[in-house]
Amino acid sequence: MGNASDEYVPDIAALSLASRAVHADARIDGHPAIAPGLHTSTTFRYPNDPERLKPIAEVDTTKPIDFHIYSRHTSPNMARFEAILTSIIGQRAITYGSGLASFHAMITHLNPKRVAIGDGYHGCHGILKIFERLNGLKKLDLDGDLSELGPGDVIHVETPLNPTGEARDLEYYADKAHSVGAYLTVDATFAPPPLLDPFAWGADIVMHSGTKYIGGHSDLLCGVLAVNPKHETWVSDLLADRLLLGSVIGSLEGWLGMRSLRTLELRVNRQSTTATALVAWLADQVKDETTAASKTVARIQHASLQPEAKQEGSWLRKQMPNGYGPVFAITLKNKEQAKRFPGKLGLFQHATSLGGVESLIEWRAMTDSTVDQSLLRLSIGVESLEDLKADLQHGLEALVKEGCPWLTDREPHKLSRTPPLPKRTSPATRRFSNDDKRPSAFPRPFAQFIAVDTQQGKKHWKGEIGRKKEEEKEEREREHASSRRHHRPPKPPPPLPLPLPLLKGNPGSFPALPNATAQPLPPADHCAATGPPQPHHHAVPPHPPRAAAGAAALLRLLRFPDVLFEEPTTEKIIALSLDDAPSAHTDEIMQVLRDNDAHATFFVIGQQVEGREATLRKLVAQGHELGNHAMRDEPSKSLSNDELEKQVKEVK
Repeated sequence: MGNASDEYVPDIAALSLASRAVHADARIDGHPAIAPGLHTSTTFRYPNDPERLKPIAEVDTTKPIDFHIYSRHTSPNMARFEAILTSIIGQRAITYGSGLASFHAMITHLNPKRVAIGDGYHGCHGILKIFERLNGLKKLDLDGDLSELGPGDVIHVETPLNPTGEARDLEYYADKAHSVGAYLTVDATFAPPPLLDPFAWGADIVMHSGTKYIGGHSDLLCGVLAVNPKHETWVSDLLADRLLLGSVIGSLEGWLGMRSLRTLELRVNRQSTTATALVAWLADQVKDETTAASKTVARIQHASLQPEAKQEGSWLRKQMPNGYGPVFAITLKNKEQAKRFPGKLGLFQHATSLGGVESLIEWRAMTDSTVDQSLLRLSIGVESLEDLKADLQHGLEALVKEGCPWLTDREPHKLSRTPPLPKRTSPATRRFSNDDKRPSAFPRPFAQFIAVDTQQGKKHWKGEIGRKKEEEKEEREREHASSRRHHRPPKPPPPLPLPLPLLKGNPGSFPALPNATAQPLPPADHCAATGPPQPHHHAVPPHPPRAAAGAAALLRLLRFPDVLFEEPTTEKIIALSLDDAPSAHTDEIMQVLRDNDAHATFFVIGQQVEGREATLRKLVAQGHELGNHAMRDEPSKSLSNDELEKQVKEVK
C-alpha cells in the first residue's frame, strides 16, 4: 500500500454521469462505512480549535463548510445529496422540502412583475395565484401575447409537460425571454439527467420536483433548484432565503436522496425507453380496427409522437437526444371508461404522483380540474415492457367486454332549478307536418338533443323576433295555468321529423334544425347537425331521454331545457351554438356534456365579450371542437350556400 500522498484521486468532473452519481460525494464522506450513514441530529458540536470558529457573516455559504451547525442550515445527509446533484446536473444545486417549495423559493427570489406560464402542473399556478394576491404579480399566457414582458420578468416552461409528456422548444423561449431582459426558468421534472440539460438551451434556473425521478422510489418529498453560473450571486441569496423560510429537506430525505441518485441513470433510461415503446405499440393498436385499443382510446400524447421526433436535426431531437421521457397520456372515448380502466389493471397502480420504480396510472381529473376528464396519465416504472403491454391489453379488452353499463337507467340532467312546464306543442314543431314513418332500428348507444337558453332571458333578443318569442312563451305559461285550473292534461307534442342523414358525421355541410319562429333565423342563430342533405325523413316522437352520447342546443328563450327527441346512434351528433359566450348557462352546458361523456362542436357566434377567449380555450381543453357560422355577415341568411360553406371552411 502506498502513502496517502500517492493515492490516486480521479477527476470527478471527468467521469460519466453514472460514475458521478456514485462517487461525487466522496470528498465530503468522513466515515469509513461504504453505505452512507443516516444522521438524524438537528444540532452539531462546534470545533474545539478556535482557529476554525468564524462569525457567520464571514462564512461563504455557497461553498461546502467543514463542519455543520444546525440542520436548518446544513446537515451531513443534505450536504452529500446536494454534492451529487450539483455534479450530475452540472450547476450548483440547492434542495428544498418539496417541488412546490422550490418553485416558491424561485419566485420569491426573482420577484417578477409578470410570469408567462402555459399548461402544466396546477400547483405552480396555485403558487402564482398567491403572489397575485400578495403583490399584484400578473400571469401571462405562455403562448399568447408576451409584449408586456420586461426586465426581471420570467418565462416559466415545463418540459416535458404534465400530464401529457409532450416537449417544448427551450431555445425558442430562451430567446424570447433574454431579448427583453427576462429570465427563462425550466421545470425539467419529467426529463431528469440524462434526458435533458436545460442549461444547454439557455435556462437561467432549472427546477425539479425531486419527489419524482430524482427520488425514484415514491418515498421522499424533495425539490431542487440549479442556477446558471452567470448568476453566481443568486446561489447565496437562495441559500439565505431558504435558511429563513425553513424549506429545507430533512435528514432522512437527504439520505434517501443519496440512495436514489446512485441508480438514477439506470432507472430513467429504462423507464424512458419502455414508455416510448409502449406509446408506439398503443399507437399501432389504435390504427387496427380489430383491437380493443381502437374501440376505447381516442388520443395518445407523448414527446415521441410529436412531428419533430421524426425529423432529423429537429429541435426536439437535439434537446432530448437520449430519450423522450417516461410519462405519457391517453384519452379514452368517454369519462366513464377513464374512471373504470385503472381498476382493470394488475401491474399499473392507480395513484397520483410519478417517477417511482412501479408503473402508475392516474385518472387525472382526481387531482387536476383543468384537464379533459377522459384523460389518464401513465408513469412507467422499471417493469418488463412485455408485462406492461399485457397489462394494458387486458384492461382495454375488459373495457370492451364490459360495454356501457353506465348508460342504463340514467335520469336526464337538468340545466335549471326552475321546474319545467308540461311539454306542449311548440313553434319549433309547427313548421313540420306529421310523418307516420318511424325509424326501424338503430345501433346503440343513445343520443339526445337538448334545447337550452344561452341568452340569459333577453326579452328583446334580435328585435321583433325576440318579442314574438317572449309573447309565445307567455302564451304557453297562460295555457299551462289554465290547464291546471281545469285539470286538463297537457297535450303531447306531435312527432318531430328528423332527417336521418343528420345522424351521419360529415362536416362538409350544415343543414339547420328548426328554430322557434315561423320565419327561419340565420344559420348562426340555431344549432346544426352534420350530414349531407337528403329528402328522406323519419318521424321521431319526443320523450324523456335515458342517456346521451352527443348533444345539440336550439337557441330558444325558455327558462328550462326541453328535450326535443331522442334517437339511438353510434355517430357523433353536433353541435351547440354558443352565442355571446360566456353566458350564465355555458358552464352548465359543458357539465351536461361531461356527465354524458359527450364531445360536441360549438358554433361560436355573437360579439366578443369578456371571458370569451378563456371559455373557448376551456372548450378545446375538454376535447370539444369549435366552428363558426359566418360571424362577418349579419344576417347570414343573406349569404349564398356556397359563400356560407366557404366561410365555415376558412374558420376550420
